[in-house]
Amino acid sequence: MAAGANRERLIETLRSQGFKVSNDVKIEFEGIGNFSRTLHFIVSSGALRRRREDWEGLIRDL
Repeated sequence: MAAGANRERLIETLRSQGFKVSNDVKIEFEGIGNFSRTLHFIVSSGALRRRREDWEGLIRDL
């Protein structure tokens, strides 16, 4: 997808969520670099209670 299409899609998404976004808003996209082949995990220890049942629920929802 071209950068212009990404820009328009982002503006439309923000507006649909109730944000007031002007047509001339400055938006910059930045790449995330190379990916690694090793395993990665997303964890938010601040948001979870860290009981076994909580982790099992997160895994089940994935």
